[in-house]
Amino acid sequence: MSHDKTAQIQVGRIRVGRIHYVNVDPIYHGLENGLAPEWMQIKPAAPSSLNRMMAESKLDLSPVSTGAYARHTDQWLILPDLSISCHGSVMSVLLASRYPLDDLEGRRVLITPESGTAVLLLKLIFAIKGIHPLMTTGAVDERATPDEKPDAVMVIGDNALSGKWNKQYPYLMDLGQEWLALSGLPIVFAVWTVRKSFADSHTAQIAQVIELFRQSREMGHANLDKIITDSTRKLNLPAKQMAAYFHAMEYDLGEDKRRALKTFFDELHAHGLIGQAAPLSFFS
Repeated sequence: MSHDKTAQIQVGRIRVGRIHYVNVDPIYHGLENGLAPEWMQIKPAAPSSLNRMMAESKLDLSPVSTGAYARHTDQWLILPDLSISCHGSVMSVLLASRYPLDDLEGRRVLITPESGTAVLLLKLIFAIKGIHPLMTTGAVDERATPDEKPDAVMVIGDNALSGKWNKQYPYLMDLGQEWLALSGLPIVFAVWTVRKSFADSHTAQIAQVIELFRQSREMGHANLDKIITDSTRKLNLPAKQMAAYFHAMEYDLGEDKRRALKTFFDELHAHGLIGQAAPLSFFS
C-alpha cells in the first residue's frame, strides 16, 4: 500500500507557476538545480499572468499577487511560510515621478499591467493620503519624448531594477518604504497558493511540494552569492546593488507577515479597493 501511495504522488503531474523576475531565484534555486521531480512542471510568467492562469485553472499551484488572492479566497489556499515580502525599501517596486508624491493630484500616472499587489498598494497609498491622480494602465515606452511621457510611472521587477528611471524622472519613490512610513509594517507582495479543488484530491502531493520548496529555499540561501553573481550578469547591474536587493527581500510568512497581510487587506477594504475583507485560509 505504501508503494502505491508513493507511485500516486510521483505520477500525478503538478503545474507550478514561477514569477519570471530574479526576485524569486532564491526560492526556486534548488528546484532548478536538480531538486524538482519529473512530475513538477514549472511555468514562468509575469505576476499578472500567473494570477490569470491560476484563476483559469491553467496552474495548480503558484505564487500570486496578494491582491489576486483577496479576490479568490473561495478558490485558493495559502501555502505556509512562503512569500515575497520586505520591511521597507524593496528596490523593485518604484513610482518614478516628475513631482513629489503629494503633488500628483490630478496628474497622469501610468501603472504597469504586469502587477497585482503593487498597483493596489499604490492606490491605497494615494487613498490614505487623499491624492486623486489620473491613473491609466499600459506599457512604459522609455523611448517616448518628454512631452509624451506621463507625470509618473509605476515600474516593477527587473524593469525597475535595471531601468535608468532616475535619468528620466527626478523623484524615485520606493513603495515598500512608502508603506512602511504610513503603516509601520512590512508589505507582502505575493504568497504561494494552491487551488482548493486540486488540494482536495492531492493532499499528499501538495505536502511534498511544500517540503520541496522549503529545501529549495534553503539551497538558495546557501548559494546566495552565486544567485547574486548570476543576476548581476543577467541584468548588467553592479553586484553591490544586487546584493543589497536580495538581502532586502524576505521569503517567509511568519506571524509579522500574516499580521501585515491582514492589515493590508483590511485597509484595502476600508478604502473600497477590494469588495470584502479577505480571510487568510491556509493549506494544512
